[in-house]
Amino acid sequence: MPVIGVDYYAKGTATFPVYFPHGKADCRHCPFLGNVEHISLHRCRLTEALVERCELDTRHPLCPITMEEERNDDFGYPCTDLR
Repeated sequence: MPVIGVDYYAKGTATFPVYFPHGKADCRHCPFLGNVEHISLHRCRLTEALVERCELDTRHPLCPITMEEERNDDFGYPCTDLR
């Protein structure tokens, strides 16, 4: 009889850059924000947390993205750095 289920999982961690346009590091500008059909909520694709409209201009308390220090110039990272 075949065994059904999983005894354990191996845990891994992914590290990759996340770019926010014009330095606006909030939920509204995050590429991992998704819409929830038929209701006025959004969902974070990283944490599965629900995000209300009034929270879009902030970073959600469960946001796992850590921000690097801002650059000292007025230009941030040019679009060519995104490749």
